[in-house]
Amino acid sequence: MPWNILVNKLPLFGLLPLDCGGQGSCFFKSCAHQLYGNHEFHNDVRLAGIDHLHRCPELYIESFPGNSWEAYIEEMSIQDTWCDNIIIQAMANAFNCVIHITDSTESSLATLINPFVNYHLQNRTIFLGYINDLHYVSTVPL
Repeated sequence: MPWNILVNKLPLFGLLPLDCGGQGSCFFKSCAHQLYGNHEFHNDVRLAGIDHLHRCPELYIESFPGNSWEAYIEEMSIQDTWCDNIIIQAMANAFNCVIHITDSTESSLATLINPFVNYHLQNRTIFLGYINDLHYVSTVPL
């Protein structure tokens, strides 16, 4: 059912879902497809987010619930580690883009993740679909 909800919501934005694969890297694969037109660049995209976490910890440290920031960055650096809200925000900041996420619930349309830094220079939005608690997909025009 969640897939059907997502498939029915995306046309409201003129989009169709495109599954780029998973195994824990579905968010990064979907971002790579949106940013570069090829999901194979998912590791480069992940590393750009990780680099941003290294360079700007002050933007995230207050939101970090764990004990070790370095352990978090190390774990998130491992291919196939699932994303969380912190790395999603880091990706928006690293690529200076809005991440538009359409989810698979009937009660909301979309979530927008805006970059914290250089927001006034932002000129790109990437569009992802999210099957709640399970999987991210990229999108293509309808």
